[in-house]
Amino acid sequence: MHKFIILMFAVCMFGCHSGRRLSPQENVATKKVQLKSKQVDLLLKPLIAHDIQENLTRYDELFVTYSLSVVEKDSVVKAAHGTHYLGKVKKGANLSLDSIPGLRLDVKEVQKLGIQIAIWEIDDYSKSQKFLNKVSTYSNALQIPLAFIEWSSASNPLGWFLWGTRLSAVGLDFLATLDRDDLLGISEGVWTWDDLSLQNRPRIKRIHWKGKDSAINSFYYEFGYEIKVKDIVK
Repeated sequence: MHKFIILMFAVCMFGCHSGRRLSPQENVATKKVQLKSKQVDLLLKPLIAHDIQENLTRYDELFVTYSLSVVEKDSVVKAAHGTHYLGKVKKGANLSLDSIPGLRLDVKEVQKLGIQIAIWEIDDYSKSQKFLNKVSTYSNALQIPLAFIEWSSASNPLGWFLWGTRLSAVGLDFLATLDRDDLLGISEGVWTWDDLSLQNRPRIKRIHWKGKDSAINSFYYEFGYEIKVKDIVK
């Protein structure tokens, strides 16, 4: 009986020690990978001038404003922006915008991504140059107090862009120099977390901006942008 007890004890001890324990690395590997956020890049695509607005000068003097905004609970919590002078554009021009810096923001699962791009025609670039130069110094994404902004871009064509600059006073001065007709086209869109997660959703959007049907001040611009999405896991 004594020998039997010793034999059973030995079997139990061998069985316990023979069970392989997972290394810390293996334990980490078996855990479910949690997706923390998505990194989104906005890139501008070529601008095609099928028709221009200014018939007397035979060119439109253009600049583009573009922005990304991260929205949470109907408030903008983070924004990035850009502006670029496109120069004097003649009818039939095809402008490659690859050299224009893109924008990048991270989006969490509870957030939405807002995109706004606008093309403006100005009579004298020098009038707006001071503002645009000042804005260009703010190249990084900026944190914006929740109490400072509301989700109201529909009532303000430059809303998302100005949110990203934090230059409200300068922005109002800038708006005062512009006429409603200076805005040739604006494109806005909101991407939810599910939208950004769809692998088969088109990542390139083409935009067509057309002016009045009459020969005076008519224009037709074709434009586009691309977004690239990268998962960030931890």
